[in-house]
Amino acid sequence: MCDFKGDIKSCKCRNAVLKAYFGLREEHEIPHEFALEAAYIVYQHHHPDDNKDMARLKVESWVHAGHLH
Repeated sequence: MCDFKGDIKSCKCRNAVLKAYFGLREEHEIPHEFALEAAYIVYQHHHPDDNKDMARLKVESWVHAGHLH
């Protein structure tokens, strides 16, 4: 579990989520959709009680941070 108290950037699992996504994408050339699903699974492992829609939004915001048009 994370102790971010409202600041999601301080979430301790954020690095694990991003490592799962970018590791699969860059090191193994796994398609975006599959890497993103793996990142969701890592997040859900750390936050089993979070709403699934909000969890997806958090993970996607971490993955796409700095890449918005």
